[in-house]
Amino acid sequence: MNAWECLRSAVRALRANLLRSALTMLGIVIGVAAVIAMVAVGSGAQTQVADQIRSLGSNLLLVQPGSSREGAVRLGAGSRQNLTEEDAAAIAATQLRTWRAACADILPEDALDQIDESAMAQQWRDSTVKPPSPRHRVLVALDGAQVVGVAATAPAGDLDSESLLEGELVTLLVDATHGQAGHGSRLLAAAIEQLRGDGFQRAQTWVLQGDDHLVRFLTGAGWAPDGQSRELDMGRPVQQRRFHTDISDGEDA
Repeated sequence: MNAWECLRSAVRALRANLLRSALTMLGIVIGVAAVIAMVAVGSGAQTQVADQIRSLGSNLLLVQPGSSREGAVRLGAGSRQNLTEEDAAAIAATQLRTWRAACADILPEDALDQIDESAMAQQWRDSTVKPPSPRHRVLVALDGAQVVGVAATAPAGDLDSESLLEGELVTLLVDATHGQAGHGSRLLAAAIEQLRGDGFQRAQTWVLQGDDHLVRFLTGAGWAPDGQSRELDMGRPVQQRRFHTDISDGEDA
């Protein structure tokens, strides 16, 4: 039987079973379309997630308590210590360098000299291994393996704040030797996403009076002073102003 006879035989079979042929073709079309649709949805979701990660930068880490297993039981966050002494020391060193570079004209010189870097490192380690609440978080920016920036978020602790709705950017700093590299913008964006993910609708932070660089950075990102101020005793009075932003609608206000 040659190819022409095979084709004629196939056409006769299709004409003899038109309904069955039509249903078979319909099933094939629906099946192929369903596979294409599923692949497209999966690819789109993967692209969206990748874009979100890239928007935060490839050099951000969320530092939080680790977990461990004992037999078949998975223990909760904080049951494994995954922040080393070296990590905590690097964060403390970055914070101290940044304070000395950015706040030399704002804070009393003897106050900066009296800061115990090892005690500061231990405080960072304690705050990540055993945070006061699940909504206390620490993020670091890296340049290779070097810590060059730090951000910390928590529920707002001021008496006039609603702790369930208002989160606080407790710390935001970038090593002066790594400025103008986008670390601050990525840290701020990641911190806002963390606050929003923790259910907060507004964010606030305290800024030292005279830290004009940080004021320009925050106002450029949509933050504004809310009229509140406070005074710190650091050998001499040091003023701070409070800034806030609305994060409830997915955009900084």
